[in-house]
Amino acid sequence: LQRRVPIQLGGLQDPFSPIDEQRGVTLRLLKTLRDFKYPTLISTKGSLFLDDDYWKVLADMNVYIRLSAAGVPESRRSRVDVGSDRFEKTCEKIRVLSSAGFPVSLRIQPVFPGFEDSALRMAKRAAEAGAKHVSFEFLKLGTEGLEQQCKSISNVLNCDIWEEMQHR
Repeated sequence: LQRRVPIQLGGLQDPFSPIDEQRGVTLRLLKTLRDFKYPTLISTKGSLFLDDDYWKVLADMNVYIRLSAAGVPESRRSRVDVGSDRFEKTCEKIRVLSSAGFPVSLRIQPVFPGFEDSALRMAKRAAEAGAKHVSFEFLKLGTEGLEQQCKSISNVLNCDIWEEMQHR
């Protein structure tokens, strides 16, 4: 902390989840980070940051905001990225943040083998919306429950994802 190494909020758990709307833990943490002008990276799929209480705090912070979306065609998004917004809504959030002067990026994660063109189209749309940076993270599967994960993803994507990953 003394060296002011940036803190990341989000990544594994979205800091703007619906429960934070009730409990306000993220809002309290953001206020502390704001008070110290502490460099902060926020990674989110949520929209709660657009709420006036959060927006006012973010506006006075040393913050970089990274929105996330799965690299798949829109027709498959709701089954792959359960609970996420349509990509057009993500682009709208990028436009709002960028217009307000926030540095904003898009994290396309995961990019599924065989769907790289979708991820590239998303990157272009994000840049047009005002994103200053795009990162791509390919599909990562844990060893626990690997067979079930592959089966589930393969069903949604209509391909054998394990075969795709081995031959790319």
